[in-house]
Amino acid sequence: MLVGRDAVRRDIRDCLDSARRGRPSSLLIEGSHGSGKSVLLDEAAGYARRMGLRTVWVRGTERPHEPVGQAGEAEPALVLLDDLPAASTEALQYLYDVLTTTSIAVVATGEHGHRGSEPDAFEAVVDRFQRRCVLADLDEAGVRALLTLELGGTPRDDVVAEFVRQTAGIPLYVALLARSALRIANPERLTVRDVRRAGVTGIADALAGQSWRAGYDVMRVIDAVAILEPNASVRFVATFLDLDELRIADVLDALRKRGTVTEIDSRYALSVPVVRRAVLDRLSPSEYELANLRAASLLREEFGANSEITRYLLRNKHMTHPRWACSVIRETAADAAALGRTEQAVEFLLGAAQRCGHECKVGLLREVGRLLTYRDTKKAIHYFSRALRYAEELSVRVPILIQIANAYVIADDAETAVDVLRKGIDEASGAERRLVRRMDEERYLIGAVHWSSRGEEPAPETSEAAVAHPADHRTADRVELVNLAFRENRRQAWRRETMVACAQRALTKDPGTGIDALLAPVLLLLYAGEFAAAADECDRMLQRQPAETRPYTQSVRAAVSLQLGDLAEARRAAAEALRAKGFVRPNSLYAGLAITGLVGACLETGELEAGQNCLDDAGFSGDIPVGSPPALLVQRAYLHTERGAFDAAFADLEQCARRWHTHGAYDPIEARWRSAYAMVCVRAGRGGPAAGFALAELERARQAGIAVHIGTALRVVAMCAGGVDREKLLTEAVATLERTPARLDLAYALFDLGVLLRKLNQFAAARRRLRSALAHAERTGATVLAEWTRSELTLARARPRRSAETGVGALTPSERRVAALAAQGLTNKRIAGILYVTCRTVEIHLSRAYKKLLISSRAELGAALGEPDRSHGAGTVAGRPADDPGVPGIS
Repeated sequence: MLVGRDAVRRDIRDCLDSARRGRPSSLLIEGSHGSGKSVLLDEAAGYARRMGLRTVWVRGTERPHEPVGQAGEAEPALVLLDDLPAASTEALQYLYDVLTTTSIAVVATGEHGHRGSEPDAFEAVVDRFQRRCVLADLDEAGVRALLTLELGGTPRDDVVAEFVRQTAGIPLYVALLARSALRIANPERLTVRDVRRAGVTGIADALAGQSWRAGYDVMRVIDAVAILEPNASVRFVATFLDLDELRIADVLDALRKRGTVTEIDSRYALSVPVVRRAVLDRLSPSEYELANLRAASLLREEFGANSEITRYLLRNKHMTHPRWACSVIRETAADAAALGRTEQAVEFLLGAAQRCGHECKVGLLREVGRLLTYRDTKKAIHYFSRALRYAEELSVRVPILIQIANAYVIADDAETAVDVLRKGIDEASGAERRLVRRMDEERYLIGAVHWSSRGEEPAPETSEAAVAHPADHRTADRVELVNLAFRENRRQAWRRETMVACAQRALTKDPGTGIDALLAPVLLLLYAGEFAAAADECDRMLQRQPAETRPYTQSVRAAVSLQLGDLAEARRAAAEALRAKGFVRPNSLYAGLAITGLVGACLETGELEAGQNCLDDAGFSGDIPVGSPPALLVQRAYLHTERGAFDAAFADLEQCARRWHTHGAYDPIEARWRSAYAMVCVRAGRGGPAAGFALAELERARQAGIAVHIGTALRVVAMCAGGVDREKLLTEAVATLERTPARLDLAYALFDLGVLLRKLNQFAAARRRLRSALAHAERTGATVLAEWTRSELTLARARPRRSAETGVGALTPSERRVAALAAQGLTNKRIAGILYVTCRTVEIHLSRAYKKLLISSRAELGAALGEPDRSHGAGTVAGRPADDPGVPGIS
């Protein structure tokens, strides 16, 4: 059985040779339990018989009666003693005498680190041994050789590695585990799985046979350590076994010295994995599960960490958990989810649900579904449905139905989401009105946000007072408040005040679990032209949002940024959203918003190929599903227009019109397909229908009272008008847009007005408008518009000058010199002296520099001069210059 013990065997033979020559010799072989000491002792007895030596065995509890090595005796002798620490006082005294007075060989074994019940006598005997050796555990080569003997063939490398891991190279454990594995598998086909399935109770029996020497049941302590790992402290083990703490400390210290257990940070664990398996296998399933439940209960009483309590609870496979156990596991799962370990949290919750026999099973399954909603909607719906089967009360079933509907929304199946809620409404008919209304409101919200589910279903009843004064509708929840505005929009009775009031009030309410309920108030702000407020709210959400919902908020942020004219932010937000795994789906409203923002930004910078590639990669080159936002059709129409494909552009806009007429309009932005159609008509030279579409757009914008939409509609009407009316309309458009944050829309209106004034030979007024247009275009990043504005400035007889009106680039050389000296801390008088100008001149230059740098004090000069452009203007894309066929078209 033993291999790799050649050095020890040589020591044994040397010892016996010395005895045969009449010289005293002794050898003590030490090692851990199972290291093969006893087998080596048997080999020593065999060597002695072959060498003609008489062998005397000393039993651990008695003194041998046979005399050894008496004077005049001719025959040499060998004294053998197995397990020296277990020897009695009489046996130790006898061995001491033999080692001291006789000329014979003595070979004994002992467990390394164990001194027995008589430490003084034991040490006295050990000191008399001439040689001592400690058996090391087998390395991988030794385990392979031993397995070759046990299996009758060479084992696979992964099997050898598993044996080393399981047994730590202890020969006895290797042999027992190999023999057990042979009972369930062919030795030639032995796999790692077979090794892990093999029974190992024989190892526990062998270990239990050693516990008699301590005088009390050491195996109880070993069992406790195996169960309580990794929290097996002295105090915990003592409490678990209901024994004295000092007594347990002594036992654990003795086991540590023998190598049975290891200690790390005052926590004990069995040193060999297979030993723990063997110990636990000896317990019946009921004993094991009761022990784990007791461990969890004790740890809970000691205010242990929920994660450690959960460890014990989830070891049980059959026993029903008490209520407190489900609560602990749920808290642990919440902690894991907060740290981003969603898979672990799901594992915890499913384990608890499997062992839960109470109504809290519904909550556990719902939590699993919630965690999986944005990761695996199919599984989320499965677990929500399981929770629904266990839920009996309608007040519990309704929230689950809403969660199922939200999961379908995330899966871009809004129609099925509406069907789920409709069936729930039918099921709850005649029940509590509040619950029915809640599902009806959720159904209406999904239909309002997602075009694919917009039908002719009646909206939930709404009081006139609630519509007239939404901010005073105190009892309404987030969904109800948003729906107040959506109902008005569906009747095409848009009112900016209603949308803003509903959105602001809704943002103070709990969003629940639905992504639509979360983002619908932001969409309302977007529809109402409150772009800055919508952007701020997106940013606040992103700061506290979990990773799985961030892509949806980023997609809305991209759409808002495009309307603001912050093209760099639109690109960034859209790119981050589209990078999310599984986010881009053909029927996704939110993915469509992100792509709309990205394509719109590409159009403004003249990157037509990049915009087309974005559509191709997302699968939007052909038919665009109804569930995608209409703005995506408009942006694609603009892209077709830039390429001169006017028929394709008209087809996209006509499809947008059909959808709008079929499903109804819920926001003014979606209804702006008319202005886009009019602009394409102008670019294509088909001016006939353009004016009608433009006037209809202006009428709806005035009805809604949204300044940015009025301004852009005025510009489109002006493009279709002529003569004095055109100048008047463009002037009104500029005045209207100057009161909005839509910097890019303003830049287009200023450009069109500047071009018109230049054609009327009003060069000074034209240059003033064009320079403002250029400043706004450069700040927003609209490079195409900026380039055309520079060309128009040249035609308007403008001298070459700085393109920026704000920032460091807008400063004249004199202003720059004065500002730089002032930033160094020099006084006005000192600056005047250095530059040979008057103090009044210095004051004038500084005043102008403050305005251009957008600062108000001398202290801000240093930071301002270090930035080339401190402006961060924003606006919306309403269409590129359409007055001149040679100018790139709309966006």
